[in-house]
Amino acid sequence: MYDILCLCGKVGSGKTSYAYELESMGGHIVIGLDLLMQPLFGNSLARNEFDEKRDICIDYIYGIARQIAGKNDTIVFDLGYWTKTSRAYVLKTFRDFRVKFIYFKIDRDIQEQRIMRRNSLEYGTYIFTAKMIDELNGLFEEPDKSEGIDLEIIES
Repeated sequence: MYDILCLCGKVGSGKTSYAYELESMGGHIVIGLDLLMQPLFGNSLARNEFDEKRDICIDYIYGIARQIAGKNDTIVFDLGYWTKTSRAYVLKTFRDFRVKFIYFKIDRDIQEQRIMRRNSLEYGTYIFTAKMIDELNGLFEEPDKSEGIDLEIIES
């Protein structure tokens, strides 16, 4: 059993849906970035503003999580983990805990279909265009075990 599961993947890959499936089974506490970012800052931050505020929120999230990690439930971080640096940071921050990364690998066409469907639902999530998807995908660094992480890959 792991103390912490880190859900890793591009926008629309299924991380949040998976997180809430785990939560519904019991024994998991889901902590997602969007639940903080959207109410505090809205849906239309410029990239540099988003990155700055994201880092502040992640530090806040990790502070709370350190207080509850290793108790009874597994913490599920729905934070994306787009970069090697972000994955190394969570490992350093939670070095005394059992951490596993779950990478949701997704085909670009399926990703766009999911995001466009989600855009039409209007339920308080970020709205993405095809151009934005491509820009964000360019920022994503695919994880691999050479980073020293416990990694599971789910093809979504």
